Amino acid sequence: MYNTAMSKPIPTVYLAGPISGCTDAEKRAWRDDVKRKYSDMFRFVDPLDSNVGEDAYTSKKVTQDRKDIERCDAVLANMWKPSLGTAIGVVLARTKGKVVVMVDPAPTKNPILAHYCDGWEATVPDGIKILHALFENDYEDMTVVKKNGRETTFRRTLLMKSIRQACNTAGVDDVTFPPMILADILEEIQPEAAPPHSGREKQIQTQGIADAVLRALDRASIRRGDSDPDFTESSQKVRDVWRARMSEEKPARRSATADSDAVAAAWISPAPLNVGVTSEKSHHNIWGTAIRSLDDLPSEVQTAFREVIRVRGIKLISLTAFKAKDMSNAPQHVRIEVAPDANPDMIKGVMHHRGKIGHTQNFQIHLSEPERRDDILAALARLLTPVYMNE
Repeated sequence: MYNTAMSKPIPTVYLAGPISGCTDAEKRAWRDDVKRKYSDMFRFVDPLDSNVGEDAYTSKKVTQDRKDIERCDAVLANMWKPSLGTAIGVVLARTKGKVVVMVDPAPTKNPILAHYCDGWEATVPDGIKILHALFENDYEDMTVVKKNGRETTFRRTLLMKSIRQACNTAGVDDVTFPPMILADILEEIQPEAAPPHSGREKQIQTQGIADAVLRALDRASIRRGDSDPDFTESSQKVRDVWRARMSEEKPARRSATADSDAVAAAWISPAPLNVGVTSEKSHHNIWGTAIRSLDDLPSEVQTAFREVIRVRGIKLISLTAFKAKDMSNAPQHVRIEVAPDANPDMIKGVMHHRGKIGHTQNFQIHLSEPERRDDILAALARLLTPVYMNE
């Protein structure tokens, strides 16, 4: 429910906790206390208020609990004593993209259960504080501008639904992947949002959200690297599905370009190839340190160059001159331009990124198959346009 057409919604929180084997006071006292004290901050769904009685068939109770969790934005799980049902509810909520905060007075966390939680506190009031902080830092005060010009309030639950659909298409059935990648996506979305104007809320285009998802999937693979190969593989699969979806949603190209598109696609590898990235000296780049490999670059730049080296026919990328411009004009995210170099064995490139001492970095792409430079350029354009190239 909204106070006005575009006002920030009040989050709805499901009050999870032990019920079976508890006295009436144990079940109700803490829930009633939460509803009485914090109703100005949240709306609450109390399973004890359900029309399904405790003597109902188990399947009916489970179904009702699932429906209640799905219509909420978050779960506050008060695990004041061990409860298998509460733990299952936490996992269900997390797989649905809900915010989950655990309250557990035990001095040590259960590492498996903690994996599914956004916060873990010892008391209910502290759990409420964490929930409030999470939603204050969430992006539901942001307006999404659709392609038809209509505006709607950003909802993380709708974003999670899209991520889960992409996972299903990609064959990624790991229930923990969507909520784990959601955090990376939300981190990417904020810089995309246009600053407030005329007293209105922050705004973001649907294309901005789609681009942020793609960047998050790229960066997630870099951050986890070899430490979590399963997650990296899932990221790559979902990224390919998401990229294909973005291409399908764009206006259809003229049929005359179909053959060239097919040729460009043939030059793209599903994974980064073994191509070096280097600079001779630190004063040749905007990051102020000698670059001898991809690992020496900032994570977002690593991600961008890993996309570049998915294109076959490249043998080396060398960083050359840079410009120390006014940093107030530095872009929020990496942008790349490529064009034919005067040397037929090369492609020249420019990367825009907020470095330590500048934000316009020139580089050269050395080709192993210079006779196919036009095809390589077409492949780079096809691969980089969704995220890194301005159209």
